[in-house]
Amino acid sequence: MEEAEGLLNRLMGRGEGLKGPEVDFLVGALCESFRFKRAVELVKQFGSSGLVPLDHAYGAWVKGLVKGGRLDEALEFFSQKKDSEGYCPSTLSYNILIYRLLRENRLRQVYDLLVDMNESCIAPDVFTMNAVLCFFCKVGMADVALELYNSRSEFGLSLNHLACKYLILTLCWDGGVVEAYKVVRSLVDQSYFPDGRTFCTLASALCRECKIDEMKELMHLSVGRNIVPPASLYDMFISAVPGWESGRWLFGTWRT
Repeated sequence: MEEAEGLLNRLMGRGEGLKGPEVDFLVGALCESFRFKRAVELVKQFGSSGLVPLDHAYGAWVKGLVKGGRLDEALEFFSQKKDSEGYCPSTLSYNILIYRLLRENRLRQVYDLLVDMNESCIAPDVFTMNAVLCFFCKVGMADVALELYNSRSEFGLSLNHLACKYLILTLCWDGGVVEAYKVVRSLVDQSYFPDGRTFCTLASALCRECKIDEMKELMHLSVGRNIVPPASLYDMFISAVPGWESGRWLFGTWRT
C-alpha cells in the first residue's frame, strides 16, 4: 500500500489527474486494514488537490467507514461535505449508507436519505429500488412493497435476495401468505429460492391458513432443490390436511 500511495503521489506531483477508482481502491484497502487515520489524511489530500473527482475521494472514505463499522462517522462526514463543500454524492454512496442503515433498522435515517436523494435529483438505480422495497417492508407497508414488486418491469427492477426475503417475510406476517407464495413462484424461474428461515416461515404460514395446494407445490419445489424441510414442518402439514390421504401423499413425496 505504501508503494501504491507513492505512485499516486508521484502522478499528482506531475499534475496528472486521476480518474478516481485508483483512489477508491487505496482508501478502501487502508480502511480494511483499520488504518483509518492514514485513509482520512489521503482523502483530504486527494480532495484538496483538484486532481481527483470529489465523488471518488469522498465516496471511497464513506464506503471505507461503513465497511469498518463506523457508520455514524460516515453519516457525519457525508452530511458535512455535502453541506459545506457542495459535494454531490453518487448514487453508490447513498446506496451504501442506506443498506447499512436498513440492516441496523435505523429507518428514520433511511427515510431522510431517500428524501434527500429525491430533493437533490440523484437518480436511483436498481440497488436503490431494492433498498426502497426493503424499507417499505421494514416499516410494515406490505401493500406498497407488493405494489412496487408488481410494477418491477416498469421500473426495470430486478430484486436481489435481501429484498426478496424481506418481501416474502413481510407478506407472511401481514396476512398475505398467498401473495408471498406467488412471489416465490414467480421468482423460481429466475433461479431464486428462499433460504431456510424464509422457507419455513412461508411453509408454516401456508399450513396455518390451510393453503394445501400452495403447500404441496412448495414442498415439490423444495424437493426438486434437495432442500429437506424439518420434521416439525411435515407434522404441521399433515395436521393441516384433513383425512388420511394427506399422509399417503406426503409419504410418497418423501420417498421421491
